[in-house]
Amino acid sequence: RSSDLSVSKSVLEAIKARLKSFHDLLVDPPKTNVMKTTWGLLDPPVGNTRLNVIRLVCSLLQTNTNNINLELVELNTIGVILDMFFKYIWNNFLHTQVEICIALILASPLESTDDKITNEETIGENLLLTHVFLKCQLVERILDAWDMNEKKQSDGGRRHGYMGHLTRIANCIVHSSEKGPNNMLVQHVVKELPNDIRERWEVFCTGPLNETNKKNTVDLVTARHIHSSSDDEIDFKDTGFSQDSSLQQIQQMTSNFIDQFGFNDEKFADQDDIGNVSFDRVSDINFTLNTNESANIALFEAYC
Repeated sequence: RSSDLSVSKSVLEAIKARLKSFHDLLVDPPKTNVMKTTWGLLDPPVGNTRLNVIRLVCSLLQTNTNNINLELVELNTIGVILDMFFKYIWNNFLHTQVEICIALILASPLESTDDKITNEETIGENLLLTHVFLKCQLVERILDAWDMNEKKQSDGGRRHGYMGHLTRIANCIVHSSEKGPNNMLVQHVVKELPNDIRERWEVFCTGPLNETNKKNTVDLVTARHIHSSSDDEIDFKDTGFSQDSSLQQIQQMTSNFIDQFGFNDEKFADQDDIGNVSFDRVSDINFTLNTNESANIALFEAYC
C-alpha cells in the first residue's frame, strides 16, 4: 500500500511540473477548423484536447493535494475554465466537467499536506475555495449569467444550455454554506463580497433559485390520500363480477393470441420438457365437415 501511495505522489509531482503546459492548452488550444453550428460559428470550438485537460483538472481536484491546489491558484486555471463555461453556452460535456470541479472545491476539506495540522487557527483555510469566490468571482458570474438568460428569454430567445448546471452549482454553494465541510469558510467569503453582490445573492437564493427548485421538483404521488385495499371494505360479491366467466374469457384471449401471433411456450422450453407439453387444446378442435353439397351449389349459383 505504501508503494501505491509513493506512485501516486510521483505521478502528481510529474503532473505538477506540467500544469503550466496544460493551462496553456486551455488558453491557446491547438488550431482547429471553425465549426458551424445551428446557432452560429465556434471559433475555436472547445475541442477534445481542452475537454480532456479539464477532465484532468477534475481528477487533480479529487486528490485535494496542497501543492497542486496552490499551482492551480497561481495559474488561475479555474478562472479560465469558468470563462469557457460561460462562453460555450451549448456544450454540456464542458458544463458537466466544470460543475464537477466546483463541487469538488466546495466539498474538499483543508488541503492535505505531508505534515499533520496541529494549529487550530489554520483549520478552515482553503486557498482554492477562497480563490474561486473572490478572484474568480463565482457568485457574481452566476448572478450575471442568470440575469442575462432571463432577459434573453423575455425577449423571445432560447434558454441558455448551461442553466441546469448553473442551477446545480448555485444549489451546491447554498448547501455548502449550510451543511458542507467548509460551511464556515463559505459563509465567511460570502460576507466578504461587496454589499451589492451579497444582497443580490440573498435575493436570488430566496427568489429565482427557490422558485426554480420548486419547478424542478417532481411530485411522485398526488396530493390525494392513497388508501390501501384493506382500508376500504367493499363487498365484491354484489358487483356482478363472475370469476368463472372472466377466467374463460382470459383463456380464450390467450388461445387467440397464440393462434394470431404464433407464440408458444414450446419454443422457449427445454428440449427435455417438450415431450411433456399438454395436448388438451387438441380436443377442442372441431373436425366436423359440412357435407351438404346441394346447399353449397345452390348458394354458388345464386351469386354467380
